[in-house]
Amino acid sequence: AQDPRGNTRLHHSVIKNDVEALILLVQNGANQHIQNCNGWTPQALAKLLGRKNCIKHFTLHDLPWISFHDKVSGLISALTIKEFEKLFEIEYLQQLRFDSLNILSKAEKCAKYHLGNPENPGNAIVPDEAILKWIRANNSTPIWKDFLIKWVNDEIGYGLFTNRNLMIGEYIGEYLGEIIGHKNTKFNDYLYYYHQTPDPENVLYISAENSGNHTRFINHSSDPNILGSIFCFDGLLHQIFFVRTNIPKGKQLTYNYGKVFWENRKKPLSI
Repeated sequence: AQDPRGNTRLHHSVIKNDVEALILLVQNGANQHIQNCNGWTPQALAKLLGRKNCIKHFTLHDLPWISFHDKVSGLISALTIKEFEKLFEIEYLQQLRFDSLNILSKAEKCAKYHLGNPENPGNAIVPDEAILKWIRANNSTPIWKDFLIKWVNDEIGYGLFTNRNLMIGEYIGEYLGEIIGHKNTKFNDYLYYYHQTPDPENVLYISAENSGNHTRFINHSSDPNILGSIFCFDGLLHQIFFVRTNIPKGKQLTYNYGKVFWENRKKPLSI
C-alpha cells in the first residue's frame, strides 16, 4: 500500500529511521522496488537521507553488481549477485567463510601467530581505523563500474578486466572463499594458501572453487599489474589486492601466483 506521496511502510521506516521496523519488513518480504512519487525506492531514499543504519539492511542481491562480457553476443551487462551466482554456479561471498568452528579457531590462532612474529616475511599489516573503514566500504559497494568479467580463451577461461582507468594503490578486492584445513583440502585451481598456524604441519587454505567473489577470476602473470598484501583485522588475516601500476581501461588484471602454485600444475602457454 502507498500513501498519497507514493510512500510504502518501508519508505516510512526509512524516513523515521526506524531500523527495527525496516528489518522486520525486509525479512518478511516487503517489496523494495516500489517507487514513490519522486521515483525513489526505499533504498534510494535511505541513501538520499544518509540513513546508514538503514542502508545496510537492504538486500544487495537485486542491485547491479559486476559487469560481464558475453562472448557469444558480445554484449556487456551488469549482473546482480543472483545473476552472477546462476551464471557461474558459485555462491558470491562478501566475507570469508569457515569450514567449521574448529577451523575458525585455528585461523584466529594463525593471526595471533603472525602478529607475534615481526621477523616473519609474511607479517601482516594492522590497518588504522581510516584504512579499515575504506576496506569495508569497498567490500560492500557494487563494482560494475570498476571491473568486467570477460572470456580470455579456451586455455585460460575467464579473466578480470578493468572497466575504467585504475590508478596505483586503488583497491581491487579481498580474495574470498571457504577457509579449509589441510586434511580437508581438495586440489582445485581456486585454492589459495591462507597461512600456516603455529604448527607448521597445520596449514589453512582459501578455496574459491564453489564460493567467492570477483577476485577468483584474476589470472596469473610473471609481470603482474596488481599486488597482494596481508592485513589483520577482526582477529583474522585477509589477503587484499591493490593496483601495482596504472592500468588503462580494458586491460586484464593479473597477479603472480608464485612458484608453489605451479608445482603440481601446468602453466598456460599464453602467460
